[in-house]
Amino acid sequence: MEQDSSYKVDTLEKSSDIEDRISELPNSIICYIFTFLNLKEVIRTKALSDTWKDRSMDMSILVFDPTIINIDLDDVLSLESMPLPKKYQFIERVDQLLEILTINQSVSFTIWFPLGKQFTSHIDKWINRAIEKECEKLDLEFQFARIDDEPYDFPFHILLSSKKSHLKCLSLCECQLKPTREVVHRLNLLESLTLVYVSMEASDLEILLSSCLNLEFLHLIDCKFLSHAHNNNQTPKFNNLTHLELTPKGDYGWNVSIGILYKSPKLEVLAIEVSKG
Repeated sequence: MEQDSSYKVDTLEKSSDIEDRISELPNSIICYIFTFLNLKEVIRTKALSDTWKDRSMDMSILVFDPTIINIDLDDVLSLESMPLPKKYQFIERVDQLLEILTINQSVSFTIWFPLGKQFTSHIDKWINRAIEKECEKLDLEFQFARIDDEPYDFPFHILLSSKKSHLKCLSLCECQLKPTREVVHRLNLLESLTLVYVSMEASDLEILLSSCLNLEFLHLIDCKFLSHAHNNNQTPKFNNLTHLELTPKGDYGWNVSIGILYKSPKLEVLAIEVSKG
């Protein structure tokens, strides 16, 4: 018994002398390691010790989805019938995480949660912060939000809050768009645009695309166009567009799709799926 006791003490003393080499790594390397972790894993890592707790975590890829409030991504039933308290819990958790994390420049920013127009002030605040950090990829996935709320209006005015927009990839699901010519020029660097279950006038899509002449990837999935395009000749020419994915919905959707196809001379990949709606 005495031997066992002395062995344990000796082992503990030796383990206490082991250097914490990971904590001694430069912050840039640690931040690179964190890019392979999701947000929950990052927060758990910060709780390991006082040293890690006080260390700023520079993040370049931010994904806020149902997992941050312990809801599985495949739990469709919970997502479809998300109670209001859970939505406020999600909002509070995102705000907390944004306080903890130091956001890198050129950030990839994703919000995936059934939030609608009711929560505009919160969503606008998050987007504004991402734009200020020269966000290059913005992904807003608000699927199932329409069940108990109106769709969120994408805040084009926020693009004017910084000297220059750095957006290269924009993906929107279940939003409403009302772009103006005074603002859309800030999307001139856009290389990829994905719109899913988005409601807008066909003329507004023309306005939006008029400044996106560098587009290489365009995906229009089950979008609801509320009117015909004024004139297919007004659709801009996409000299860089190589990938086009369309799920036309109704006569208006087919009219818009044909107009884009006609103005895409370098198209390499075309995928068209007939909408069931």
